[in-house]
Amino acid sequence: MTSAPADVTLATLRGARVAAVVLQLPAAALLILNTGTSKLGSLGADVAWLPVAFVLLGLHGYLVLSALRRRTPPYAGLVWLAIVACVVVLIVGTGMGNLASTWLVAAAGAFAFPRRLGVLVLLATIAVFVMSALAGDPECQCWDLSSGVEFTLADVSYNLVAGVAGAVGPFLAAGLLSIVDDLARTRAQLELTAADEERRRLSRDLHDTLGQGLSAVALKGDLAVALLDRDPPAARGELDSLIEVTSRLRSELPEVVAAGQAASYAEESARAEGLLRDAGVDVRRHGELGVVSSQVDSALGWVVREAATNVLRHSDARQWTVRAGHGDGKVWLEATNDRPLSRTGAAGSGLLGMTERLRAVGGRVRTDADGQLFTLRVEVAT
Repeated sequence: MTSAPADVTLATLRGARVAAVVLQLPAAALLILNTGTSKLGSLGADVAWLPVAFVLLGLHGYLVLSALRRRTPPYAGLVWLAIVACVVVLIVGTGMGNLASTWLVAAAGAFAFPRRLGVLVLLATIAVFVMSALAGDPECQCWDLSSGVEFTLADVSYNLVAGVAGAVGPFLAAGLLSIVDDLARTRAQLELTAADEERRRLSRDLHDTLGQGLSAVALKGDLAVALLDRDPPAARGELDSLIEVTSRLRSELPEVVAAGQAASYAEESARAEGLLRDAGVDVRRHGELGVVSSQVDSALGWVVREAATNVLRHSDARQWTVRAGHGDGKVWLEATNDRPLSRTGAAGSGLLGMTERLRAVGGRVRTDADGQLFTLRVEVAT
């Protein structure tokens, strides 16, 4: 079963949360171990400094939680400064073994600042890490910039790789959260848009397909009732024709629901002509569209279907004339019927659906009514 868009978004966000936490766990674990134990080489480690480490992790967690809720944390800059202060205190108190805590400064910068400023914080963190690692004396756990020690290429390379890898990991984890969140929400919006478009398509297709047929059914039913007493054979013929129309509608409905049937101008024109003639309307067709794309042909097919539906539903027409032609970089279609019913208010759903279909292929719709005639004209650029 396919997940609903909301479920897809929720599942993706959960995955992003897990990824963000997992990618930052190494830095958090190193912070706690280097602060509370000397097993990893942090000679100045002391459990007395663990409260500072937990405060640091708490501040960082506050920024993470704010990002998960898509909120800009209040006083984000001050929170970041407090994190920097905790890192400085830990390094001064426990020694350079806790230098890895600077990686959380880079991650916090990604949460607290705009992207460009966050990148600057990342680069500054890497620079501080590398210079501090090279300048520090691991034996006395202090810094000695005047010792005159010459650093080998291996020293510089090792600390540079450690600084870049250590700082970039948590930084990217922080950025990953917002990026995946945006992508997930965009995906959900696209799926909702697609679902909405499908609902609109289905609504239009059902209106176009069933509207015309049901109007013909109603008309034939009324005619059969009127003929029942004075001309039973004719009434039976209308009922037989009504059964034929309903059978055709039943066969077309699954196609509309499944994928929507592709309309063709030639097929829809012939179909509309047959239905209208059965309803007692004199149909006259003139001209041809010429060679058009399948999209334009389909759109004009729907126009003919909707126009015929409107004739049955919104007029007492006795004559319907359709003219088609092409030239000057466009194709045009004009449908005119007599005896339109009076109609006020906004355009109906049929005309609105027709307008949407034609807009998709660069076409436009114009209508004109003078009380005696109703004219629908469509033009599409080719």
